[in-house]
Amino acid sequence: MRNTIILLLLFLVVSCNNKQFFKNSTIKELSSRGDSEIPSVYGYLSMFVLVDSNQVAKTSIEDLWIMYKFDYVSTYKKFETFVFEALNQKLIFKRGYIEKRNGDVFSLSQKIKLEYEKSGISYLLNHYSKNRGNDLEIIRGSLSFDELRTIQYYFFINNYMVMHDDLIGTYYVKPFPF
Repeated sequence: MRNTIILLLLFLVVSCNNKQFFKNSTIKELSSRGDSEIPSVYGYLSMFVLVDSNQVAKTSIEDLWIMYKFDYVSTYKKFETFVFEALNQKLIFKRGYIEKRNGDVFSLSQKIKLEYEKSGISYLLNHYSKNRGNDLEIIRGSLSFDELRTIQYYFFINNYMVMHDDLIGTYYVKPFPF
């Protein structure tokens, strides 16, 4: 009986550490467009990865390709595997490393984090976004930089594409179609 309980606890710990945010088809599609010669058709999307010191960084598929090509190709045989690990929050980057590669490092807002943990993504959708055509626009209002990035991060790990219209300074989100 004792061994059964220990095995169940071990299984629970391993299961909790194997959280997968993105479907394999999403990772495959995103990583199939990475190349240093031809810009990715997904270069406009914000991607989020974990950074040491309990921080997060906003990056792009192109920046991930450069990191892979120059620093991770010997660790991961395929770019797709590297992207899988990075986007599913299994790979933790050093702050200095990610900043040198155009990563925008930030700390999760405790306020937004508590709202998400208590009420989930539906609360963030209802409270911080509004319909704008086929997309949802993030309502910036008086959000701080970390609050805005934290909302984007939670949308991202819940399978939403995060896009920035830098012409008018607006952020849009919509579910990944693949």
